[in-house]
Amino acid sequence: YSAYEVAVKNGYEGSEVDWLESLKLHFADLKEQDIEQLQQPALVAAQVAVEAADIAYNAAEAADLAAETVIAAKDNAQAQASYAKEQGDFAKQQGEILVALEPIFAKVFSEVEYNDI
Repeated sequence: YSAYEVAVKNGYEGSEVDWLESLKLHFADLKEQDIEQLQQPALVAAQVAVEAADIAYNAAEAADLAAETVIAAKDNAQAQASYAKEQGDFAKQQGEILVALEPIFAKVFSEVEYNDI
């Protein structure tokens, strides 16, 4: 059955064209209150869209901040690793100097009596 046939079975007596015309919304007949009621879902949807856009913007800002934090932490870790390497290299050089000086110290200390120190 078509919708028109169902309408006829339920008591509609006009033609199919008249029935189709009756389904149309005549905006000129609407009152301001009716128009506001029709607009309300669109206004709510627009507000939700604005709030969703705000949330997306804030999420993007948070992601940027997190990325900057990770980059800063990486840079800091690299700087600390570089400093630790420099300190290790310096300690190694000091050790090599002490090893090189060991024979000299041994000779000096073997010739000096402990009472002279």
